[in-house]
Amino acid sequence: MNIRRAIPDDIDSIAHLYSTCFTDPHKTISKWREELTPNARRKIENIFVAEIGASIVGALTLLDHTVGIGGRIMKSGGIGGVAVAPEYRRQGIARTLMSAAFAAMRKTQTSLSMLYPFNHSYYQSLGYGLVGEVRIYSVTPAALPASPESKNVRRFRSSDLPALVQCYNEYALRNTLMIMRGEHIWRYEISRRSKSGEQIFCYEEHGALTGYLVFNAAVDIEMKEFVAASRSALRALLGFLHDQSKEVRSIRIPAAASDALQFLLTNPTDASKQSLFGLFPLGAKIGYGYMMRVIDVQSALVQRKFLPSHSEISFRIADGQIAENNKVFTIALDGDTHTVSTKPAATIIDIPVSTFAQLYCGYLSFTTAQQLGILAPQPDLSFLDCVFAVPPPHCLDFF
Repeated sequence: MNIRRAIPDDIDSIAHLYSTCFTDPHKTISKWREELTPNARRKIENIFVAEIGASIVGALTLLDHTVGIGGRIMKSGGIGGVAVAPEYRRQGIARTLMSAAFAAMRKTQTSLSMLYPFNHSYYQSLGYGLVGEVRIYSVTPAALPASPESKNVRRFRSSDLPALVQCYNEYALRNTLMIMRGEHIWRYEISRRSKSGEQIFCYEEHGALTGYLVFNAAVDIEMKEFVAASRSALRALLGFLHDQSKEVRSIRIPAAASDALQFLLTNPTDASKQSLFGLFPLGAKIGYGYMMRVIDVQSALVQRKFLPSHSEISFRIADGQIAENNKVFTIALDGDTHTVSTKPAATIIDIPVSTFAQLYCGYLSFTTAQQLGILAPQPDLSFLDCVFAVPPPHCLDFF
């Protein structure tokens, strides 16, 4: 078996592979060819293929991302399109493709990796930990608060592009694991969304764009993106959606867990009014989504920002896929600064790399990990909850 990067002549073979492996009735082979055509997000060389003889029997896409964690921008590899032909499954081909992706990421000093799993336990065995939630509020427009600031919500204009990029990236940096987008990405996204009938509306205050909505225009609005980078933008965008009550029956809003929209709903029940133990459920429905892996523990610890502390702690990482991570890493915190070494501290925490990823990005707290038995109950690690504190992960990109 040969693992290599794809070339343009491979597109037809990969399209046939994907049409066999991914059973989407709306995706014909020609649709897959179109999707595999290089664009602002993906180049053909981003695809790794597994070849046996002259046949491509497996494929994987490795996307170059940058994400925000604690206000720091870090490189991340997005894994998508992992597929193996049915007759070649259970032969370790996907695992070999993943190993090639890990090696490629380490070569480019990419510290993290993210993916949406087809099977959680499979990717956990490859070192990924569940880190993401998708929180969808399904409400009627009347359940959203009205606001006079909604009059400043207007349709997106092409001249808004630089301001839209700045608004999104500032919001992304305040969250965790959101993928940064430059103008070339946004041009591609605007064109793609326009073709699918999606609209973009922006909120402008004091000459600055501080929020936007992406949604389809229908009786039941499916919100694709909801970004409010200021309190007034949040009020205005919710008010704009409230104003649609005469034309719209329900609205589905994707939101970060930290947005806590349930506190702003005038009637915090879902649009369908289904009951849960005799009570109407809150508007939000939560789905557990993406996973993250630390590709280079040393680099990830060096780059990450920690809250001020005077302490020293060691992590003994267990990583079955990347040998270089199987060692002790010590963080010495001195106020606002920290150093990373391999000299063991007095306290050493034994931890699998998948759990380390969950703690690293703030999805799992050390206290909760000890309460659940994921980490040993002693010593008390609750002080690290503050040291590692960042907003919970939130990602608007699917790859």
